[in-house]
Amino acid sequence: MKCMYPKCGSYGTNANCPPHNIDLDLARKIVKSYRYAIFTRIVVPSEQLAGDEAREKQLMAPSRKINHEMIAKIEAEAFYDGYHLALGFADGSCKTLYCRDIECSALVSGSGCRHKLKARSAMEGIGMDVYAMATRVGWDIYPIGSSISPSLVPHGNALGLVLIY
Repeated sequence: MKCMYPKCGSYGTNANCPPHNIDLDLARKIVKSYRYAIFTRIVVPSEQLAGDEAREKQLMAPSRKINHEMIAKIEAEAFYDGYHLALGFADGSCKTLYCRDIECSALVSGSGCRHKLKARSAMEGIGMDVYAMATRVGWDIYPIGSSISPSLVPHGNALGLVLIY
């Protein structure tokens, strides 16, 4: 529901975000079928996340792009180490990182993703409570909206998850 209300700018724009990604019931079944998970965090300076300038200039994009690529690499390494069902999730929409000003090719009939080895579904986009996950492992996580001043937030996080079967 957080993707829909208030509506995220990426809602409906790409194959890795609602309503086009997998539904919640299937996501729950998939996650429950895995035995292990690698949960990752990149600490991001608050100036890259909070406030109008960060949002307007997309200052978090480099950290998020590193996160998406890191999750893809961990997933690939797990695959080559014999965990052929490894499955990675990153944070936020791949649309804002890779196809910001163009249509998502995966939504065009007969086409696939232009960045299938990097783009990942967001954990929150398939219903994971990423805030609860982060606090459960002892990481500090702060709600960062567009109207908050960077001086009020110690730092942000770029989070990722790779499931291992």
